Amino acid sequence: MKTDFLVIGSGIAGLTYVIKIAEKFPNKKVLVVAKNQESNTQFAQGGVAIVQNDSDSFKKHYNDTLLAGDGLCDEEIVEMVIKEGPNCLAEMVDWGVEFDLNSGGYFDLGKEGGHSENRVVHYKDITGAEISRAMHLRLKKLKNVTFLTNHFVVDLISDHHLQIEKAKNKRT
Repeated sequence: MKTDFLVIGSGIAGLTYVIKIAEKFPNKKVLVVAKNQESNTQFAQGGVAIVQNDSDSFKKHYNDTLLAGDGLCDEEIVEMVIKEGPNCLAEMVDWGVEFDLNSGGYFDLGKEGGHSENRVVHYKDITGAEISRAMHLRLKKLKNVTFLTNHFVVDLISDHHLQIEKAKNKRT
Protein backbone atom coordinates (compact mmCIF):
# COMPACT_ATOMS: atom_id res chain seq x y z
CA MET A 1 0.00 0.00 0.00
CA LYS A 2 1.40 3.40 -0.96
CA THR A 3 0.49 6.70 0.61
CA ASP A 4 1.72 10.26 0.54
CA PHE A 5 1.03 10.91 4.23
CA LEU A 6 0.92 8.36 7.06
CA VAL A 7 -0.72 9.27 10.36
CA ILE A 8 -0.49 6.86 13.27
CA GLY A 9 -3.31 7.23 15.78
CA SER A 10 -6.81 8.70 15.68
CA GLY A 11 -6.77 11.19 18.56
CA ILE A 12 -7.48 14.89 18.22
CA ALA A 13 -3.89 15.76 17.25
CA GLY A 14 -3.67 13.14 14.52
CA LEU A 15 -7.12 13.85 13.13
CA THR A 16 -6.50 17.60 13.08
CA TYR A 17 -3.40 16.97 11.01
CA VAL A 18 -5.29 14.60 8.72
CA ILE A 19 -8.06 17.13 8.05
CA LYS A 20 -5.62 19.95 7.37
CA ILE A 21 -3.26 17.98 5.15
CA ALA A 22 -6.07 16.23 3.23
CA GLU A 23 -7.78 19.54 2.52
CA LYS A 24 -4.53 21.28 1.56
CA PHE A 25 -3.49 18.45 -0.80
CA PRO A 26 -6.71 16.92 -2.19
CA ASN A 27 -4.77 14.92 -4.79
CA LYS A 28 -2.52 13.24 -2.22
CA LYS A 29 -3.36 10.05 -0.34
CA VAL A 30 -3.60 10.19 3.45
CA LEU A 31 -3.57 6.95 5.43
CA VAL A 32 -4.56 6.75 9.10
CA VAL A 33 -3.49 3.65 11.02
CA ALA A 34 -5.19 3.18 14.40
CA LYS A 35 -5.90 0.50 16.96
CA ASN A 36 -9.58 1.37 16.68
CA GLN A 37 -11.89 4.22 15.78
CA GLU A 38 -11.91 5.42 19.41
CA SER A 39 -9.15 7.36 21.10
CA ASN A 40 -8.66 8.98 24.49
CA THR A 41 -10.07 12.17 22.94
CA GLN A 42 -13.54 10.63 23.17
CA PHE A 43 -13.26 10.28 26.93
CA ALA A 44 -12.25 13.90 27.66
CA GLN A 45 -15.07 15.44 29.64
CA GLY A 46 -14.43 19.08 30.69
CA GLY A 47 -13.78 21.40 27.81
CA VAL A 48 -11.27 23.64 26.10
CA ALA A 49 -9.91 26.76 27.80
CA ILE A 50 -9.91 29.70 25.38
CA VAL A 51 -10.04 33.46 26.01
CA GLN A 52 -13.49 34.55 24.84
CA ASN A 53 -14.50 37.90 26.30
CA ASP A 54 -13.29 41.34 27.35
CA SER A 55 -13.11 40.49 31.06
CA ASP A 56 -10.46 37.90 30.21
CA SER A 57 -7.10 38.29 28.46
CA PHE A 58 -4.30 36.25 26.96
CA LYS A 59 -2.04 37.53 29.76
CA LYS A 60 -4.43 36.24 32.48
CA HIS A 61 -4.71 32.87 30.76
CA TYR A 62 -0.94 32.72 30.32
CA ASN A 63 -0.34 33.51 34.01
CA ASP A 64 -2.98 30.97 35.12
CA THR A 65 -1.33 28.29 33.00
CA LEU A 66 2.17 28.99 34.29
CA LEU A 67 0.93 29.00 37.90
CA ALA A 68 -0.93 25.70 37.44
CA GLY A 69 2.08 24.25 35.62
CA ASP A 70 4.28 24.85 38.68
CA GLY A 71 7.43 25.59 36.67
CA LEU A 72 7.07 22.69 34.25
CA CYS A 73 5.66 24.68 31.30
CA ASP A 74 7.56 25.76 28.22
CA GLU A 75 6.58 29.44 28.24
CA GLU A 76 6.86 29.85 24.45
CA ILE A 77 4.54 26.91 23.87
CA VAL A 78 2.06 28.21 26.46
CA GLU A 79 1.99 31.61 24.76
CA MET A 80 1.54 30.07 21.29
CA VAL A 81 -1.26 27.72 22.39
CA ILE A 82 -3.17 30.48 24.21
CA LYS A 83 -2.87 32.96 21.34
CA GLU A 84 -3.93 30.33 18.77
CA GLY A 85 -6.91 29.24 20.92
CA PRO A 86 -9.56 31.49 19.33
CA ASN A 87 -8.48 30.44 15.81
CA CYS A 88 -8.59 26.77 16.80
CA LEU A 89 -12.05 27.22 18.30
CA ALA A 90 -13.30 28.88 15.11
CA GLU A 91 -11.83 26.00 13.13
CA MET A 92 -13.58 23.40 15.31
CA VAL A 93 -16.90 25.21 14.95
CA ASP A 94 -16.34 25.32 11.18
CA TRP A 95 -15.74 21.55 11.27
CA GLY A 96 -19.14 21.10 12.94
CA VAL A 97 -18.19 20.76 16.61
CA GLU A 98 -21.06 21.93 18.80
CA PHE A 99 -20.51 23.74 22.08
CA ASP A 100 -23.08 24.68 24.73
CA LEU A 101 -24.50 28.18 24.39
CA ASN A 102 -26.05 30.40 27.06
CA SER A 103 -29.46 32.09 26.78
CA GLY A 104 -27.85 35.00 24.91
CA GLY A 105 -26.48 32.69 22.21
CA TYR A 106 -22.86 33.00 23.33
CA PHE A 107 -20.59 30.18 24.47
CA ASP A 108 -21.56 28.97 27.94
CA LEU A 109 -18.13 29.43 29.51
CA GLY A 110 -17.22 27.27 32.46
CA LYS A 111 -14.56 27.86 35.07
CA GLU A 112 -12.35 24.93 35.95
CA GLY A 113 -9.44 24.41 38.29
CA GLY A 114 -6.43 26.60 37.63
CA HIS A 115 -8.42 29.30 35.82
CA SER A 116 -9.17 32.75 37.23
CA GLU A 117 -11.86 33.44 34.60
CA ASN A 118 -14.72 31.60 32.94
CA ARG A 119 -13.07 30.54 29.68
CA VAL A 120 -13.85 26.85 29.20
CA VAL A 121 -16.01 26.06 26.17
CA HIS A 122 -17.69 22.67 26.47
CA TYR A 123 -20.41 20.40 25.19
CA LYS A 124 -22.35 19.00 28.13
CA ASP A 125 -19.80 16.85 29.96
CA ILE A 126 -18.72 14.99 26.82
CA THR A 127 -16.66 17.60 25.00
CA GLY A 128 -14.08 15.10 23.74
CA ALA A 129 -16.75 12.83 22.29
CA GLU A 130 -18.36 15.79 20.52
CA ILE A 131 -15.05 16.94 19.03
CA SER A 132 -14.29 13.39 17.90
CA ARG A 133 -17.78 12.98 16.39
CA ALA A 134 -17.51 16.13 14.33
CA MET A 135 -13.98 15.37 13.17
CA HIS A 136 -14.94 11.88 12.00
CA LEU A 137 -17.89 13.31 10.05
CA ARG A 138 -15.58 15.86 8.43
CA LEU A 139 -13.11 13.12 7.52
CA LYS A 140 -15.80 11.03 5.83
CA LYS A 141 -16.25 13.86 3.33
CA LEU A 142 -12.59 13.79 2.34
CA LYS A 143 -12.13 11.28 -0.47
CA ASN A 144 -8.34 11.13 -0.15
CA VAL A 145 -8.35 9.77 3.42
CA THR A 146 -8.25 6.04 4.21
CA PHE A 147 -8.59 4.55 7.69
CA LEU A 148 -7.01 1.26 8.71
CA THR A 149 -8.56 0.42 12.06
CA ASN A 150 -7.72 -2.60 14.20
CA HIS A 151 -4.09 -2.23 13.16
CA PHE A 152 -0.99 -1.85 15.31
CA VAL A 153 2.28 -0.25 14.27
CA VAL A 154 5.18 -2.42 15.39
CA ASP A 155 8.05 -1.15 13.25
CA LEU A 156 8.21 1.76 10.88
CA ILE A 157 10.66 1.32 8.03
CA SER A 158 11.34 4.35 5.88
CA ASP A 159 13.48 5.00 2.81
CA HIS A 160 16.16 6.25 5.22
CA HIS A 161 16.35 2.78 6.81
CA LEU A 162 16.51 1.11 3.41
CA GLN A 163 19.40 3.36 2.36
CA ILE A 164 21.33 2.42 5.51
CA GLU A 165 20.75 -1.27 4.77
CA LYS A 166 21.93 -0.85 1.15
CA ALA A 167 25.08 0.90 2.40
CA LYS A 168 25.78 -1.96 4.84
CA ASN A 169 25.35 -4.53 2.06
CA LYS A 170 27.78 -2.65 -0.22
CA ARG A 171 30.47 -2.82 2.49
CA THR A 172 30.21 -6.59 2.94
